[in-house]
Amino acid sequence: MLEHTQTPADTTAPVDVEWKIRHLTSSIRRRERTLDWDGYATPHTPENPAVVAARTAAQLAGIAELRTRLAVSALLADADAIDDAEDARFGKDKRGDELPPELARRQSRLVKLAQARAALEADAAARARKDAEKKARDKGDNDEGITAKGDDAAQNAIVAPKAQRNFTDPDARIMKTADGSFHYAYNAQAIVDADHQVIVATTLTNIGVDVEQVVPLVENLHTTTGVLPRQILADAGYCSAANLTYAKTCETVSGGRTEFFIATGQVKHGERVPEVPRGRIPANATLRERMARKLKTKKGRAVYARRKAIVEPVFGQIHTRQGKFVLLHG
Repeated sequence: MLEHTQTPADTTAPVDVEWKIRHLTSSIRRRERTLDWDGYATPHTPENPAVVAARTAAQLAGIAELRTRLAVSALLADADAIDDAEDARFGKDKRGDELPPELARRQSRLVKLAQARAALEADAAARARKDAEKKARDKGDNDEGITAKGDDAAQNAIVAPKAQRNFTDPDARIMKTADGSFHYAYNAQAIVDADHQVIVATTLTNIGVDVEQVVPLVENLHTTTGVLPRQILADAGYCSAANLTYAKTCETVSGGRTEFFIATGQVKHGERVPEVPRGRIPANATLRERMARKLKTKKGRAVYARRKAIVEPVFGQIHTRQGKFVLLHG
């Protein structure tokens, strides 16, 4: 580690900072030992007290100066170490927080902001259209009415005041992570084989909740392997009326060769889920009640108890080998 200091021969001669620190430390200790002689030039030769006092004051001033120079040298050494680390990480003379080239100039920055606003408006219009068409379809409107209501909603859509757009990665969305903080991120999903703990299907979305990923994951699995497994286990984050309906359809189409075990979470007020199911299932039981009842059976408890042992070790291995977060960009 080097710093530049002025010398009569060369004003830019490099000096070893670590050597300089050692040298200054040694000089301070040597002068402090001189003060320990209590005013004697040698351990046994007395001198004039005034002379001793003047010399002592001069020595104290010299020690103070050496300590200041030592502190400055240490600060310079730390600064050099930080500079070297930043150069290795971000490049020569860069700090890592520079604006992207397209945002460095005012004109290009305005263009980028306009593009971001247009993208936010398009997202808002698409969401409004989707919601309006769904409501119209649920009411039984014909195709023409559904389209008209979707167009009207998209035309009058308003961007939410807190809507945000990431210039570096526009597809990323702000999500709440396990530690309670918020980050621009993606939501990765996986289906893991129970026998070998091999990932057999994945999805990557910018939707923070898991509930919308059951159908894409299962279809991805079927496309990849050509078959559906005998059992599919999912935690309560995947439970919804739509997913329970999809699970029942898959079970019916497969002739019972595929079974879903989706945790339903806490029993809601008014739901009928016996702790120990006996007898026939009530004819008017909802899909959620049927699934909760299924998980209360001896078979359901045994099957679902293996979920954590199947999938969590895979994510644990990823975290251990690649850090707490899997960071990809490009």
